[in-house]
Amino acid sequence: MVGVVHYVVGGMPEAVAAYKRLSHQIHSAFTIVREIQRDLLSAYENDFAKHAGKLNAIHIQSLYRSIPAQLGSAHDNSVQRFRFGEVMAGKKGFAAWERPLHWLVNAGLTLQVKIANNAQLPVEHYCKANIFKLYMHDIGLLGCAQALGPDILINQAYGLAKGFFAENFVMQELRAAHSQQLWPLYSWSKGEAEIEVVRPYHGSVIPIEVKSGHRTQSKSLGQFSKLYKLLPLTGDEGT
Repeated sequence: MVGVVHYVVGGMPEAVAAYKRLSHQIHSAFTIVREIQRDLLSAYENDFAKHAGKLNAIHIQSLYRSIPAQLGSAHDNSVQRFRFGEVMAGKKGFAAWERPLHWLVNAGLTLQVKIANNAQLPVEHYCKANIFKLYMHDIGLLGCAQALGPDILINQAYGLAKGFFAENFVMQELRAAHSQQLWPLYSWSKGEAEIEVVRPYHGSVIPIEVKSGHRTQSKSLGQFSKLYKLLPLTGDEGT
């Protein structure tokens, strides 16, 4: 239950404090938490103009709003690369959005995960600057931005959204736990095979596959292990 509650509350201090204060009245707690999260999202957008100027703020706001929208299009499959052509009509390509992206990443408001086409060291050499995934920095704010009610998340009645919620949660937790050692994070893609997270580990690159359902078998994980002659680690060894 604790993990599911985290999907609703997230980790923003004000939201967590409100939930702890009202946890004996769960409905009231979640109502207040969602109000706090909506206020936070509005405050972020107001701050864009304060710190980046009016014109830049429009682009930053559009990019920021596009992140949960594009995550929502992932359905039950793995999150796909971020597509700038879906952010704003008439403004396409990485070059047009590079500065707003860097602003959001440097402000800690989005998590950028580069996509490597080769899982060998150094992984950075096998990434392109314009190919990556973007995630929200807080799972609670993601649910709020997508207008997913707490009851839907608690009852796990959000169907195809489970996949990208699980991915966003894992990326957020990895960043929080290993910001110095792991960041930036990488994923891996080759043909139709994809691994959500790959990371350097004792001179190798190990895969971390993210699954949201009961089926844990993965063709991609098998292809990865065969291609790089590496058996995936299990349990606490790989984290």
